[in-house]
Amino acid sequence: MEPLKNKLIQARLSENELADFESVKREFGIAGTSKAVRQMIEDEKLLMQAKENWQKGKRDAVTALVQQLNDQDRLPLVEAIHGLTDTKSSSELSIVRDQYADIQQQLQAIMYTITKSGNNLNQIAHVLNAAKQQAEQEDDDL
Repeated sequence: MEPLKNKLIQARLSENELADFESVKREFGIAGTSKAVRQMIEDEKLLMQAKENWQKGKRDAVTALVQQLNDQDRLPLVEAIHGLTDTKSSSELSIVRDQYADIQQQLQAIMYTITKSGNNLNQIAHVLNAAKQQAEQEDDDL
């Protein structure tokens, strides 16, 4: 990290702008004003980079950035990238988002199947234990 220069930036904000800024800070999960401004600068740089990559035809780079931002739950930035790209990119980004959602649904289905399998194994074990106890009471071999 670069050493901080002793440069102070001041800005006057209206009540509404200040409320918006506080909302952005909460969205970032950042308490400090300086950190929030730095994060906003980094986000803007990401958007400029996405726009530049898009204009240069580097669609994969934009898609990778969208996936990264989705993983970080940065939906506002994903939506901003949608706005920087044309309709084709919006559909491509929607496909990526849909694939992400589909993967989550598949994982939920797998978890449900595992739970059901565990329940079935418990039921089988219960029946076997009951049969074993009955066999012991009747002095039979299982």
